[in-house]
Parts: sequence; C-alpha cells; structure tokens
Amino acid sequence: MDKYLIDVFKLEPDSNHITPLDKFKLLRNFDAYLAALHEYASKNKLNQLEEFYYNIETDPRRRFQYGLSQTYYDNYFLSIYFILSNSQLITKPTFNNLYREKNFLPDILII
Repeated sequence: MDKYLIDVFKLEPDSNHITPLDKFKLLRNFDAYLAALHEYASKNKLNQLEEFYYNIETDPRRRFQYGLSQTYYDNYFLSIYFILSNSQLITKPTFNNLYREKNFLPDILII
C-alpha cells in the first residue's frame, strides 16, 4: 500500500525521509487520499496490517480528526516555512522534494 501511495501522490520514496511537503501532498485533499485508499483496496487483496491501516484511515470519524490536525496539530505549512527560512534544516530529501514539487510552493506560501 505504501508503494501505491508513493506513486499516486509522488511522495519521497524513502519512508525514513518523510518531509513536511510529503504530508502536504498526501493530506491537502482528504477526499483524494480516501479515493486512493479505496482504489488500492478494490484492486488488491489487503494483508492483515494493510486492512488494519485501511480501516483506521477510512473510518468516517477520521474526517473530524483530519480537520483538527489541519488546524492545530500537524501544521505542515509552518513546518515548511520554518525549513525554508533556516537553510540548516534543508536536508537532501527535503530539497529534492521541494525542487521536484516546486509548483506547490505558491499554494503553501500564500497561506
């Protein structure tokens, strides 16, 4: 399932290097995220771990938690602002991800 999400949302391929931009790409459109999960589940047989993750992520109550995380807990806009203003924090995966997806920067910087 991870490889599928990485391909669909063009995330950083190394799961040890998840950047704030990866979170932005994955969760900026919650409906697209849910649609990708449903599509993967319809085309593949889920193993036990994938099924557990799928059930948690597609739970209807998750939309409320998603709204909270957008506004309070996972403010990736501030994370990206902080990284952009401090060159010491820009690691190679973060730079590659920002450069590859530079079309998202106007959306991020306006808010």
